[in-house]
Amino acid sequence: GESAALCSPYGGVTYGSGTSFATPIMAGAVASLWQSSPNSSNFDIMKAIKESASQYTKPDSLLGYGIPNFCLANIITSTNGQQQLSVLSKVSPNPFNNNITAIFFSSAEQNVKVVLYNSIGQTVYTHTQEVAANGNTLITIDGLNALPQGLYLVSITDESGKVFTGK
Repeated sequence: GESAALCSPYGGVTYGSGTSFATPIMAGAVASLWQSSPNSSNFDIMKAIKESASQYTKPDSLLGYGIPNFCLANIITSTNGQQQLSVLSKVSPNPFNNNITAIFFSSAEQNVKVVLYNSIGQTVYTHTQEVAANGNTLITIDGLNALPQGLYLVSITDESGKVFTGK
């Protein structure tokens, strides 16, 4: 509910923060997700929202499962366990100093190939990493402070051969 857009009593838009704004926003997002997948049960919807969240693999007492990604939750409910699913949902920070973090969702435990390319297509970093099943895995590329400034692309290839790219 931070900086939620609200209708002003004087016309126009204003902003406010708090749980009183967060709850109806979340309720609307959940209703929209369920409407997009009407054959899903309430447990399927809750499971998809948890699995899409930013801290799914390491919930804590402050944010719980974290901030849900409803685009990813929609994909999870659409596939409903019928096929393996992989999604690269975020690469940050941009610009970076010493490291890059990618958030990668996988419906199955698997090994992915992580490659960092510079702007002329040269490989500047590569490794293989195991990702968890049914949740987000944080993939961190460290030790990049010696790289010159410029555009870099992170490429993640899953075991099925699908390639995901972020800058």
